[in-house]
Amino acid sequence: MEIRRYWVMPLLCLIAVLIAPAIVLAQPLHLPIETPEQDRAFSEFNHHLTGFFLLAIGILVILSHTAKKLSFLGMVWPFLFILPGLYLAFMSDPDVWPMGNLSWIQAFEVNPEAAQHKIYSALLLALGILEFQRSRGKLGKVLALWSFPILAIFGAVLLFFHHHHGIAVEEMMHSMPGMHHDGHVMTAGMLKIQKEHFWFSMVGFGVITFKFLSDGNFWKRAVPPYLWCVCMAILGLLLIFYTE
Repeated sequence: MEIRRYWVMPLLCLIAVLIAPAIVLAQPLHLPIETPEQDRAFSEFNHHLTGFFLLAIGILVILSHTAKKLSFLGMVWPFLFILPGLYLAFMSDPDVWPMGNLSWIQAFEVNPEAAQHKIYSALLLALGILEFQRSRGKLGKVLALWSFPILAIFGAVLLFFHHHHGIAVEEMMHSMPGMHHDGHVMTAGMLKIQKEHFWFSMVGFGVITFKFLSDGNFWKRAVPPYLWCVCMAILGLLLIFYTE
């Protein structure tokens, strides 16, 4: 208990140091979103903020494996899934309640991008809750092995179909020549976004593979517990440096 109390303040400082720069990288936010520049800044902010949480998860997991006195961090980092999950649920889309006038049901009907954000919110919340239960030794054998890879694979595959037709993109679609995709013009900006999300998925599959090997103890070496969290930190960095 004394060890945990000793590390509370350094831990809070570490999280603050990791998350605070997202505000700087995102540029000032303007709500409601009315211009392409504001739409782009808000989207980048969401990606950067999520990235800092994932980077923090990677760092905390590594620390929890480096020394026995830091093992309690295994009960802390799952909450860094829950926090961005809550943020995405309520703050990811300016036109959806509680920030906008669209209900969540309407968002699923008319706004595919917002609908996917809510799905990712649910995935993050589920991952956080399940991993916290794992840290407490409360997950059954099947859930302990399969819950993370199943949820994470679903999220990684969903990125291949991620709709990203914000204000900035929609305005460019009618003014720039490009490729066609699902009946829409693929602008240079959309292609760039698609490429970035592709790499998010690829690194995500690395996280899934190495965590599965680690959780199932299939690779009887000391390396796998570090490989998945290193991939998680890399995914966080990719999100932090995401631009549109």
